Amino acid sequence: MAVFALGGNGMAKSRVRSRARLGGVLFALGTAIAVTMSAGQSAAEAAPTGAPTVIGMLTTAGVADAKEGSLMAGWTRQYPKAAQIVVASDATNGPVIVVLTTTGVVDAKEGSLTAGWTKEYTGVAKIAVASDATNGPLIAVLTTAGVMYAKEGSLTAGWTKEYTGAAQMAVASDPVTGALIGMLSAGVAYAKQGGLSTPWTNESFGVTQVAVAG
Repeated sequence: MAVFALGGNGMAKSRVRSRARLGGVLFALGTAIAVTMSAGQSAAEAAPTGAPTVIGMLTTAGVADAKEGSLMAGWTRQYPKAAQIVVASDATNGPVIVVLTTTGVVDAKEGSLTAGWTKEYTGVAKIAVASDATNGPLIAVLTTAGVMYAKEGSLTAGWTKEYTGAAQMAVASDPVTGALIGMLSAGVAYAKQGGLSTPWTNESFGVTQVAVAG
């Protein structure tokens, strides 16, 4: 899924988020390209700033690997016993990789595939991540008790409690509107945009899945 947005400040951004399963291996892909244009310059004439393409995969053996920069690049081992991996990327912060371990611990790294891990949360069932060059990484966790938390801007930022009784979540982010969060609870889809503390908007009833892009 690709989304292209051109803001009034001359910032164009392309973000790709997709997940696919091939031969028993779960892939998570993310890329972001930011282009700054001078007055009267088209997006085609402006050169991209170099946000890396990042691919993460989780093998059937629970091993998380990642690569960046090229589809032909070599894999870098990330975690030996993972239950989920999600990735994002932007031109300022580089790759953002978040892993949920088989024991419910969330670890994250930023800037390099070989960067050290930052312990984020424990007792987690699901994770989601997004990033943009202005607002930085956006990480969301859904605990085993159904409580959703999110943080933005830094791996060491504080957590904001988003919802109690969530079943599913999705996140996106862009430099103009900031965080975009979707959440599913008891078949009802909710969304919020612009800040972690903004109120939820009831989007629809009878829902089984939510997805967002921004």
